[in-house]
Amino acid sequence: MSSAKVKEFLNSPIRMLIDGEWVAARSGQTFDTHDPATGEVLAAVPLGRAEDIDLAVAAARRVFDAGEWSAMRPNTREKLIWRIADLMDSYAEDPGELESLDNGKSVGVATAVDVRFAAECFRYYAGWPTKLTGTTNNPSMLLADPAQGVPRLHAPGARRRLRTDHPVELPHPHGGPEDRPGPGHGEHGRPQAC
Repeated sequence: MSSAKVKEFLNSPIRMLIDGEWVAARSGQTFDTHDPATGEVLAAVPLGRAEDIDLAVAAARRVFDAGEWSAMRPNTREKLIWRIADLMDSYAEDPGELESLDNGKSVGVATAVDVRFAAECFRYYAGWPTKLTGTTNNPSMLLADPAQGVPRLHAPGARRRLRTDHPVELPHPHGGPEDRPGPGHGEHGRPQAC
């Protein structure tokens, strides 16, 4: 069951955005993407090859060198990237539904995890234009280990696997023994980082 917006998107020709234009692959080739639950073809997607990548890279380089972005003040860039994240959050249900159809996750998990994490990545990178000082900052994203500066593959208190072939685990909604204070646990009952 798909929303009207998602059905409209899937029934429209899928294109690649290159140099400000929605285009087919130069070769004209496509590949089918399938709903893993039903095997049904969701859409025919352009099969981008080296010539498409070369066009995209050349367009990006040209726009970067001569366009507004590279001359823009860092705080203005930050606001624009942050706005992308806000828009992703505002419209999260549609890409969440598409992600669910494409990979078989539940719509709720695809929306709450995949789309929201993607928005948080934009927020993280939004801060970089004003902080390019040669140092690194720890991400403040969910599952990011502040000591490591990278997302963890297994969250403290993880209980249920989302898929057998997917390494990311989410905390059990009611907590577990790992969520209670005890030996080897830090503040708020969370396991201490090794």
